[in-house]
Amino acid sequence: GNSHLVFDSNVVRNSAGFGAGPYAAYGMQVDAPYAIIRRNLFYNNHGHGLEVWTMLGGATGAHMRIYNNVSSQNGIGAGVGAQEGYGIEINQISESVPGDFRDVVIKNNVLYRNKNVGIYYKPQADSNDHVDANNFKDFNGNPYFADEGNNDFHLTLGSPCIDAGAFLTKTRQAGSGTTILV
Repeated sequence: GNSHLVFDSNVVRNSAGFGAGPYAAYGMQVDAPYAIIRRNLFYNNHGHGLEVWTMLGGATGAHMRIYNNVSSQNGIGAGVGAQEGYGIEINQISESVPGDFRDVVIKNNVLYRNKNVGIYYKPQADSNDHVDANNFKDFNGNPYFADEGNNDFHLTLGSPCIDAGAFLTKTRQAGSGTTILV
């Protein structure tokens, strides 16, 4: 399968679904090890803003990095199921289908005004193998988007999200020249 894919600076909006549950249209679905999903905007999608999943035996979503995305107003369509409409969902389709979600890092995302708050880990996708850090969610307050009603999700002056991001990595030791080990 595919691996080491980068999804960067996309706007994913207005996906329409066929109904509730498994037929809801998600903003983006990704199943690829070592994928980097960064600086994307997911809004007004019928289902989740972003779904990271495995479905086929041996498939893997391991070592993904999900950074600096905005997911807002997802799951707000008619007929959306109770477990739909999260900003991000981590989903292994079935316990009987082996999948691998080790070392998934979800950092510095703004998840605001989706049908369901934050990040949802399906029971088969063990959340203990993930880093879920420094994500801004509804209970953190208002991120102060410029004009959400007109789909302008830039942050305005005074937003608690400005300069609030955590470092994405750290060095293992001091380096010299152009070499620094991370």
